[in-house]
Amino acid sequence: EFDIVDFSYFTTPGSYFLKVGEVATPEFRIDDNIWEPSLWRTMNFVFGQRCGYAVPGIHGECHVDLFSKHRGQRIPYSGGWHDAGDLSQQTLQTGDVAFNFFEAYNQYKKKNPVLAARLLEEARWGLNFILKNRYGDGYRASSMGLLIWQDGILDSFDDITTVRVQNLPFDNFLYSAYEAYAAMSIPDDPAMIE
Repeated sequence: EFDIVDFSYFTTPGSYFLKVGEVATPEFRIDDNIWEPSLWRTMNFVFGQRCGYAVPGIHGECHVDLFSKHRGQRIPYSGGWHDAGDLSQQTLQTGDVAFNFFEAYNQYKKKNPVLAARLLEEARWGLNFILKNRYGDGYRASSMGLLIWQDGILDSFDDITTVRVQNLPFDNFLYSAYEAYAAMSIPDDPAMIE
């Protein structure tokens, strides 16, 4: 049998457990900043997934010889973050993550400036990837399934120029929403003024 107990009125910070008869819960915290440790861990995990960036102790600069092509233009597709399970890249998923970091930045910029600064740094990393992959005619470099580390030398044997390029209305709507939210979050940033 299960029941619901509402003790939401109890807000005194501290460590607690619930006990009914001989059964006790594991210890848990009540605190206004209960999610901050999770934010730090998540952000640091995502930092380790950066593409095109030498992550200290994790990997060197990568995928600088991975490109999308559209109407005679070529854009390097390094940036954003690798997928958690492999080295793949998806611009829209980078947008999802960057948006979440901007949301967290806006929530923490006054109550924890140190955490907010790191959230903003990571959000900008994702935003830069989204902005650089626009071709200007509705098309964007969108994704690449990848399982290899390349040599990082331009015009060598392992360059890849088959990054997907798409013009999808719903995706473009989401990119626009992410970019608009970023512009509202950091209105004086030079990237938002272009």
